[in-house]
Amino acid sequence: MFDTGILPNITTYNSLIHGYYSSGQCEEVAHIFKKMSRNGVQPDIATYTIQMDYLSKSRRFAEARTIFDSMAGKDQKPNVTSYSILLHAYAMEQSVHDMHCLIELMVENGIAPNHSVYNILIVAYAKGKMFDEVMHIFTKMRQQGLNPNAASYGTVINLLCSIGRMDDAMLQFNQMITEELAPDIIVFNTLISGFCSCGKWEKVHELLAEMLNRGIYPDNVFFNTIMDHLCKNGRVMESQDLADLMIHMGLKPDMHTYNTLMGGYFFIGKMDEVRKLLDHMVSIGMEPDVVTYNTLIDGYFKNGM
Repeated sequence: MFDTGILPNITTYNSLIHGYYSSGQCEEVAHIFKKMSRNGVQPDIATYTIQMDYLSKSRRFAEARTIFDSMAGKDQKPNVTSYSILLHAYAMEQSVHDMHCLIELMVENGIAPNHSVYNILIVAYAKGKMFDEVMHIFTKMRQQGLNPNAASYGTVINLLCSIGRMDDAMLQFNQMITEELAPDIIVFNTLISGFCSCGKWEKVHELLAEMLNRGIYPDNVFFNTIMDHLCKNGRVMESQDLADLMIHMGLKPDMHTYNTLMGGYFFIGKMDEVRKLLDHMVSIGMEPDVVTYNTLIDGYFKNGM
């Protein structure tokens, strides 16, 4: 560009800065800033946002805040993306006080929080098992004309399932449907795993049926999760039926599937079925792993063999 007499503009420099940060060549960024200064090109909001993003992802939160604070003095007003990056940094530290202060500053400066901002708060509170605070965020969103989106509901449902409040989780799921938001496989997997944990198998079947009716087809992780719960409860034949359904749906049982089934058959004392599974694994070229051998050693020992 220099050879042709064309000087790079701020967009070009921002692309270079982003590229160097992404490839781990941070020392090159300093050279870019020197070139910008020599050519009279001033950093813009995107430049500072790129810096903040890199620093936050490197867990250099104090430096990210310094960049944020310096923007005002350089006549660059932070935008919603700038606030979101810093808010996410505070969320990673579970610094609730700093999160609240930043949101207040954001509103004072006339920037309305969007779904991204609220979802960062929801995830942070959910990690802390702070359900009441999460629901307060839901209320606040609606007061500002923003309905929680699928990601918001997914986080809340996961939180409720993790603390065993399955009835409340289903209330949120049904509210999600009422608001015409489509639950994804992660939401279904979370709910089904929760109901498996508390032994409510009729709800598991209901959700599986609804999932298939919505055209959402389970993957290996989904099947393995349910099979693991079934086997630990001695319902090995149901687990085997799911393995057969996997194959019928075009999925290939993986090592986790076989290890789970073997553990289940050991649990109910069916040694012949364990041997059949092991032989089948070897016949299709699947080598037993460490978990397989540990399952075999533990299973044979507990069955007096």
